[in-house]
Amino acid sequence: MQRPSAGGGGAVTGDDQTPVLGGHCNRDDQTPVPGEPAPGGAEDWIEKSKEQHTVKTDIPRQIKRKRVIKEKVKETQSLPAAKTKKDHSDTISIFGAAAKGDLSNLEKMLKENDINAVNASYETLLHIAAANGQIAVMEYLIKKGAKLEVKDSQGKTPLHRAAEKGHDDAVKVLLQAGAYIYSLDEAAKTPLHLAAQNHHSHILNRILKEEAKRYRNQHSFLHMAALKDDSSLAQMILKNGATVDAKDEKGQSALGYAVSQGFEKTVKVLLEAGASLSPDTMVSALFKAVQKNLHGIVAALVDKGTDINVYNEMGYTPLLMACELGKTESAEVLLEKGASLKEKMPNSDTALHLAVQAGAVSITSQLLSKGMNANIAMPGCFSLCLTPPGAQAELSGGEMLLCALPSLVREWLLFVCPPPPSPGRNLSGGEKLLCLQIRVALIWTTGMGGAV
Repeated sequence: MQRPSAGGGGAVTGDDQTPVLGGHCNRDDQTPVPGEPAPGGAEDWIEKSKEQHTVKTDIPRQIKRKRVIKEKVKETQSLPAAKTKKDHSDTISIFGAAAKGDLSNLEKMLKENDINAVNASYETLLHIAAANGQIAVMEYLIKKGAKLEVKDSQGKTPLHRAAEKGHDDAVKVLLQAGAYIYSLDEAAKTPLHLAAQNHHSHILNRILKEEAKRYRNQHSFLHMAALKDDSSLAQMILKNGATVDAKDEKGQSALGYAVSQGFEKTVKVLLEAGASLSPDTMVSALFKAVQKNLHGIVAALVDKGTDINVYNEMGYTPLLMACELGKTESAEVLLEKGASLKEKMPNSDTALHLAVQAGAVSITSQLLSKGMNANIAMPGCFSLCLTPPGAQAELSGGEMLLCALPSLVREWLLFVCPPPPSPGRNLSGGEKLLCLQIRVALIWTTGMGGAV
């Protein structure tokens, strides 16, 4: 089906089918779906965010959606093309009249045109008027029944056009008429996104005020930014008056979403803006951050006041968990923030024992440098090694070897690898690593590492 023309002001020429509209900017030729946002994960997520916040990509839904898109294409393409008015000197398109604010000529030409007629880019008269900030024309068209949510070939509504151009009064007229603020274009952008991209802070502010009025306690632009890890947009939204701790239908805040997804930059922005969680949620978030080694979030939560030495239901502190899992960066942050070295597991394992068992050489080195007592033996192996012959439980070959380390080895370790600080000879990188590994082995079996 050939796209409808806007007469002299919107003729389609050549293979590229690029429309030429008087007084209006055109787009590069594509084959988008008019009247419908682009299919895809980002669109599904935000468009359905009032009801759900996760993308569903099952095949039956995709097939159903493609069918709906085809129907929408037919529906939009069935809109009538605009006619033109001619005099002896010029050809005036109805879209040109809308762009220039020529309400007199527009009223005359509307007697022969549908008010929702589209040009070659599937723009309605309201799109054109909104993009050019023609308030009188917009008010007239809306009064006469112009549709607010028709999408052009880029998936943009009139509100998109007004927002991206920074026309505050045009945005105001559309919002007052009930335009939908969460509508997405083909790039999965809302009118607010376009306003932010073009640095129209006054538009951002107006849309956010409308959101607060219409959609209180519902999934908001700030929640969306948090789930997308768009820290820059979150910052702009907060600067323009959004409530940092606002909850959605599920009782979730933007900070809750950002923490659960592990988005460090967005968490930092929200915390700096004063976002908070309940004490229990903060503790849970801290342990999750340690598990995922999100050391930036670990630092932010501790700085926010989360108890750094709190125990979870399994008997771990954040530092004990970091040591057992070998999460070096998180352990380093916790040590820098003052985590206690005295905390133990229910079986009396210390952070040092857990780090040694995990083979976390870097964490072990950090713990020793912080002054942790290496003479605290690990209960299990130490007791086995000291049990008199014949009374010992059955040991593996590795355990027997480690338990049988002769004093000669310890004397050699003392000579070659003197404990720091020491004026001993300079060691190569390989020798330093070997010394540390031997010391760790002694700590693991007999707690003798601090004595050699």
